[in-house]
Amino acid sequence: MPWSFTIPTWLSAVVGETTYEAGNKLDFIGPYKVEFKTVTANPRAEERETSFTVGEKEITVRQNPSVLATGTSVLLDAGGGSEGNGSFTATRGIPWSATLTSEWGEWLGWNGDAPQTGAEASGTEESLEVKTLSSNPSAASRTGTILVKAGDAISTTYPELTKSISVTQAGATISVTDPTPKPGPEAAEKLSDSFIATHDLPWVAIVTSGTDWLSLLTPENGTTGTGSQTIDYKTTLNLNASERRGTIKVQVGNETGDSHPGPSEVITVIQAGSVFDVSPTELDLESTASTGTVTVTGTKGLPWTVTPSDTKDGITPGTTSGTMNASSQTLKFSSTANTGMAREAIFTIAVSGGNHSKTVKVKQKSGLTGPSVTIDQSVLQSYYTQMNANSQSWKTHPPFDADGINSAESHGITDVNLSSTPTMTGSYAIQVEKGQKAKDCDYSAIQEYCSGLKEDGLSGWRVPTMIELHAIYINKKTIESYTGFSKFLDRWYWSSSLCNGSSSERCKLKLNTGEFNVPKTSDLRYGRCVRDL
Repeated sequence: MPWSFTIPTWLSAVVGETTYEAGNKLDFIGPYKVEFKTVTANPRAEERETSFTVGEKEITVRQNPSVLATGTSVLLDAGGGSEGNGSFTATRGIPWSATLTSEWGEWLGWNGDAPQTGAEASGTEESLEVKTLSSNPSAASRTGTILVKAGDAISTTYPELTKSISVTQAGATISVTDPTPKPGPEAAEKLSDSFIATHDLPWVAIVTSGTDWLSLLTPENGTTGTGSQTIDYKTTLNLNASERRGTIKVQVGNETGDSHPGPSEVITVIQAGSVFDVSPTELDLESTASTGTVTVTGTKGLPWTVTPSDTKDGITPGTTSGTMNASSQTLKFSSTANTGMAREAIFTIAVSGGNHSKTVKVKQKSGLTGPSVTIDQSVLQSYYTQMNANSQSWKTHPPFDADGINSAESHGITDVNLSSTPTMTGSYAIQVEKGQKAKDCDYSAIQEYCSGLKEDGLSGWRVPTMIELHAIYINKKTIESYTGFSKFLDRWYWSSSLCNGSSSERCKLKLNTGEFNVPKTSDLRYGRCVRDL
């Protein structure tokens, strides 16, 4: 029986001892043993076949479909030069190709020679070695692809023998060696910290808070290496008692505004608060011209000032400012002789520009050699009661009108209300003469007497106003108990207050009864002088 068969391109046939290549036509009669052999791998993922007929029998030769399988995805470190392997397995003999693609730039490359398109697969697992060409400048990971094609997929849009292997490069990292350094309060010309980040990336540092006291030293930018990178900065003196915090932001890789920003880290600089103290906080000085000292201590470099810087109530600071050095400093206060009542002055020693503040109270004993009285609201109310008892008025007997001048203002008395509810704000004190003009004299004589008086070496004496005479009257017993004081006589005493607004009249007060009256300046009366304290 004759039979024939044309060999397709993917087969060869051995008939007897003769091999027939693809494309040959076999023409035979009778029985033969035919051995078929594939000469190329199946270029597709579907089986392929050829058939011929011998008599009534159809003989079909089939070749199994080719397969392409890939291994797991590849993970690479963030740094440039990181290596990894992808893998695939394809039907033995099938041609294959591999190409690389990557997002965010061309960062993925072959580790060694690139695979040659058309190489035949071994049928076993084969390795595809890749590496990163650059460090990842983003904090986010980026991906690439190894695209493997086999058979007809190489030259046509045949999807069945196309596989991809995902390659991921990790995002860049940064870590600060010591995130919270704690410098002292003194100014520091150079302090350092360090960070470690993915290598071969640009970095920049910027002070983001505390810019008024924290600043960077050059360089402020650079390129990361395989080791740690040093950040140098300096601080100014902390003028405050509390610690303060500043931050330095270090950005690596892409800038913050980039669509794929790089990682950043914050270095927190905590600067301790400075110290400042003054001791003691109270000084007691004798009534004579005296001095006293306090000790100022604090952090080196602190500038301090004294307020008020001039004399206050006879007490003067020896210096008005200073700068702390390595040791304590002495601040002296001096006072003039105190011929009045006990006095005190409060001075503030504060750090310029900071929140350190200490107060020193300097007190000086009284240097009075005679009695004193205070004129205040209670005396004015008593004056009003006595005035009404004598059927007098504010007009006839003004309390403060000294020789036609408002002595209330000159003594710092404010908000004076001379009415049925008399009020005054403030007070002042006077010293009362221990002696007196114990004989009748007219007003000009008592004026002359007081202006020329020197008692216990003190001058500045004057004729008292009516409210001052009244204060002497209501404190008469206390005043007379003072050693060396001449007792008041049961007489009328001169005041300097004009009566009825007349320059020819002065009010008078009787010191045994407290009565008010109006004499002419030419009348003869007694006198007792006072001086302001």
